Amino acid sequence: MKQNNYKFVQKDCIQWMNDQKESSIDCIITSPPYNLDIKYGKYQDDLPRESYLKWLNDISIACKRVLKDDGHLFLNVGYSNVDPFVAMDVAQVFRGHFVLQNNFTWVKHIFVNLADKSYGIYKPITSKRFSSNTTENIFHFTKTGNVSVDRIAIGHRNETHDKYPELYSEGRYIAVQRRKIAKRMKFKNYKDLLANATEAQLKEFELELKKLLKEHPF
Repeated sequence: MKQNNYKFVQKDCIQWMNDQKESSIDCIITSPPYNLDIKYGKYQDDLPRESYLKWLNDISIACKRVLKDDGHLFLNVGYSNVDPFVAMDVAQVFRGHFVLQNNFTWVKHIFVNLADKSYGIYKPITSKRFSSNTTENIFHFTKTGNVSVDRIAIGHRNETHDKYPELYSEGRYIAVQRRKIAKRMKFKNYKDLLANATEAQLKEFELELKKLLKEHPF
């Protein structure tokens, strides 16, 4: 197994980047302070907006100098209901130096299959005005907006689609259709159908699945 070596450097980010060679970094992943008065130890996260954006502009300039022409910059920024524009303001600062190639929404909390079980974590709020924030932005910047991305590495492998390999896999699609038909036949799911269906019901299920996949192929 290949062993990766990591080096942690505790230093001002602008100073560190200015010490590096120009166009020497492949990828930058950063989540700067959100300026939402979050308790970051000694750091005071409540700068005047103009000062905060000026600081991030200096960071953006330093990032552009060290990033390779085919490099990637992923910028994660959150927001609050009271200050919903902070993430967009930060993105606009970086937009002055980079091209926004992709914009990902980080969904921090979801319900699966309409069940009562949830996945993820977020800080809930109790308010008659606002809902809880369950998403953040991850802005993908590049120098040109035309940098190749390893799409298999960032999504689900799909052997049936060479062009867009991260799309919904065929096996997963069929599994969803099985569950859909099983529930239509009053079973909890496909496994429940396999365990409790009669021979006649299994034949009906197979006919319905074949019909559905013919009418709505993957």
